[in-house]
Amino acid sequence: MKKLVEFLSILSLVAAISCEEKPLLLIEGFYSYDNHTNVANSNLNSEIILGNRDGLLYVKIPDNRHLYEDGEVKLMFYEDQLASVGFFPNDTSQYFTKIDSLIGRRMLMEEEIILGNLSIFKSNEWKKEICYGCSEFFISWSDVRLLEKYKGKIW
Repeated sequence: MKKLVEFLSILSLVAAISCEEKPLLLIEGFYSYDNHTNVANSNLNSEIILGNRDGLLYVKIPDNRHLYEDGEVKLMFYEDQLASVGFFPNDTSQYFTKIDSLIGRRMLMEEEIILGNLSIFKSNEWKKEICYGCSEFFISWSDVRLLEKYKGKIW
């Protein structure tokens, strides 16, 4: 009986581990399901821009790089799981050209491309605090599993 209990305990542990969501590389250095503390510890210049509203936490990391382009990263956590990374390039034209080359065609504004569990979305964010009608363009990299789980709460 003791052997059966040990076997069932090991089997249930293996089943629990295999059912856990596996992190997905969103962009260099950022994995889905990571928590805010881990990300903040590895990016000391991060700052919270919107804290814990309906389980959401938005974090900004200025002076970042993606595809050798300078820009700003904005992270979206839901219930302390990294769900989405938005990259806001300083040189939009250069960055979007690199994205188009990466995916093999021109990506349109407000277009979403799904590659396995990765969602790539091109959009803009209105900057009302600076000037009316100004916008800042970005590409977001999100885990589709988290998009489904959290529905319309992810940008």
